[in-house]
Amino acid sequence: GGVSEAILVRVRPRTPLSVADHPLDHADVARADADTQEESMRFLGYVAGRIGWGAASHDLAAILGDEAESIARIARERGIDSVLMVTREQSRLGRLLFRSAIDRVLESVCVPITVLRGRGCPAESRACA
Repeated sequence: GGVSEAILVRVRPRTPLSVADHPLDHADVARADADTQEESMRFLGYVAGRIGWGAASHDLAAILGDEAESIARIARERGIDSVLMVTREQSRLGRLLFRSAIDRVLESVCVPITVLRGRGCPAESRACA
C-alpha cells in the first residue's frame, strides 16, 4: 500500500562540552546546539518541499545525539513500521574502523530498513547497486 504518514528525521551529534580537555562555556554549547537544530530543520523543510506527499501526512524532527540510538528510539516511541535511510559518503578505511550508523540501526530496530545511496557515493560502489 501507500504511505499514510512519514517522519523525516535528521540526527546530528551534540556539540562537545570540551575541546582538548578545555571545558567550553555552557551558553556557547547551547547556542551551537540550537544553531545545529535550526539548520537541520531548514534542511528537512527543503527536503519535505521536494516530496510529492499526496494524501500522506508528514512531520519533521531535528535531533541531537547518536544516530542509531535516536532512530531506534523514535521507531519505538512512534510505532514506526519501516525505516528509510540515505547513506552519506564514508571512506573504506572509515567503514573498516567504525561501524556505520546503518549497521547500528539494523541491530537496534525490528522493522524493515531500506537504504538509498546518497550523493557522493563512490563510482565503483554505484556500479554494483
